[in-house]
Formats: sequence, C-alpha cells, structure tokens
Amino acid sequence: MLEILWLAILLGLYIGVIPVYIGMLPIDRFRNLDPKWMTFLLCFTVGVLLFLLIDLGAEAMEEADGFIAAMQVADTATGSVPALDMAIFDLLGLSLAPHAGYAILIFGLTLGLLGLVYVDERIRVRVDTSSGEKLAWMIALAIGLHNMGEGLAVGITVSAGVTALANSLIVGFALHNLSEGIAIIGPLAKSGELPSIKRLLGLGALAGAPTILGAYIGLTWFANSLAIFFFAIAAGAVLYVVVEVLAGLRKDGTSLNAWSLHGGVLAGILVMYVTSLFVAL
Repeated sequence: MLEILWLAILLGLYIGVIPVYIGMLPIDRFRNLDPKWMTFLLCFTVGVLLFLLIDLGAEAMEEADGFIAAMQVADTATGSVPALDMAIFDLLGLSLAPHAGYAILIFGLTLGLLGLVYVDERIRVRVDTSSGEKLAWMIALAIGLHNMGEGLAVGITVSAGVTALANSLIVGFALHNLSEGIAIIGPLAKSGELPSIKRLLGLGALAGAPTILGAYIGLTWFANSLAIFFFAIAAGAVLYVVVEVLAGLRKDGTSLNAWSLHGGVLAGILVMYVTSLFVAL
C-alpha cells in the first residue's frame, strides 16, 4: 500500500504539480506587459478554461454512457463490475439503474457550481474582491478538480499495466498543465499583483496536488460512478469560473479590443488542443 501511495505521489508531481509551477514562473515578466497583451493573457485563460469545460463535459458524458454498459454487465452477471457500481445497481433496481449515470452527472455538475459559489463567498471575506487574486484562487481550484480526473485516468492505465498508454498520458498531461499554470497567473498579471511566495506555492498546490489523489484512487479503487462524479464536479466548477472571468472582462471593457479578446481565447483553445494531441498518441 505504501508503494502505491509513493507511486501516486510521483505521478501527481510529474503530471500536475511540477508543470503547473513551471507554467506560473513568468508571472513577474507578465506583470510588465502592455495592457493589450495583458488582456490577451486573460483571454488566453478563458480559452484554456473553455477547452477544459468542453473536455470535462465530453468525459462525463462518455463515462455516463459507460455506466449504462456497466449496469448491463451487472444485469447479466458476466464480467467484472466495480463494487460501488454494483451497489448502485442493487439499490436502484433494473428499471432505474441505467439512468443513474446521468443522475450522477447532473448532481456533480450542480455540486461543482454551487461549491464554487460558496468558495467565492468565502474568498471575498479574506481577499480584496477587486483584486485578481480571488479569481486566481478560483481558477486554481477549478483546475485542481480537473487534474484529479487526469490523475484518475493515469492511475487506471498504470494499474491495468497498459504501459504505452500510461506513458503517453503522463507526457501529454504534463505538457497540458504547463498551459494551466499560465492560466492561473493571468488574472494576477492583469491586476499587476505579485502575491507572496507562500500564496503562489498555495495556488500551484491547489491546482496540481489533486492529481495525486486522483492517481491514488485510480491505482487502488476505481468505479465508473466515481469517474462521472469527479468529471461533473470539475465541469461545474470550471463553468462558474469562466462566467466570472468573462464578467470581469466585461467590467474592464475600456482595455478590450477585438484582436486581444478573440486572439487570446483562440490561442488558449489552440494550445490546449495541441498539447492534448500528445495524450492521444
């Protein structure tokens, strides 16, 4: 068990924590950018988040469909079904069980949205609401929930012994998270803030460390219902943060121009798409 824990920690550090910190390194340089490029950077953050939202939604839907297949396996008593999924099947019965995946998806999505509303209110008490730091913490939390799902995927492939796929996922997710580190510092750079080293370390840990938990669960105990729940919560959290960032851009309309706005969003989506190709190799 201790060996599995250390493996999960190493996977999480390599996939999530270290790449996020590397992506956050240019914060001091970004603070001195021209206002138009500042806007571009914040819109880049929006592009990254939009890509994550679409990716998470697709993953949650795929897992929900997979949950239906798992229920069919449970019904015929053939193959292997995770204990939690079997418990849900037994609890709901034959007629309702096939719909459980989408019910979990909706519940997780709602919980992610409402959870970020609560977190937002808590942060308002501790951080100046006019600062970019509040937004940075929310982005880090949303990315952390997303990275938990990435850790889960890697943990499952490593546990299954699919070495080639596991290596591809590790490299792909590591490159992916470099862009997420940049997304976290976007609001800080635009507001001209430079938080303490302690807070920067906290932001990186919040975004990257959940990868360790996801990897551990994937290595030791996996269920389709858990995967749906994780992805749906992350999607709800990312959706809330996207709305918050766009609302902030709307308030700051004086510094916006079409090239910075659309170019930044497209650049964020494109970078995330290109790095995601390494996951598919």
